[in-house]
Amino acid sequence: MSTERIKMIVTLNVGQGNPTLFTKLSKELAESVESNEPSTMTYEWYMDDAAETCYLVEAYPNSDALLSHLENVGARLGPIIEAAPLSELLVLGTVSEKAEEVLSGFGAKIVPLHAGFQR
Repeated sequence: MSTERIKMIVTLNVGQGNPTLFTKLSKELAESVESNEPSTMTYEWYMDDAAETCYLVEAYPNSDALLSHLENVGARLGPIIEAAPLSELLVLGTVSEKAEEVLSGFGAKIVPLHAGFQR
């Protein structure tokens, strides 16, 4: 059972912010992450039909890759969260102490793997 891989599900309240700005910023960020972060395994933004809620699904091979991502996008997170307030940050997997410290600043709920595998 692998305990290194980390997944995150970020829920953002687009309807409580600025949907037009959020759409622009999130697409720009997705393109930047795809181009500049080869260790980011998954980075997918899902928007409900009413454009009220956005779900960002992320996956990293380990805590170092997650921390590298947060360092890379750090300056861009403020404007995105202002345009769509953070509702929930769910982290699935076991993270390093440093990653836990950083994620706690966002109010993350960290849930370690109980059972199962990935291929």
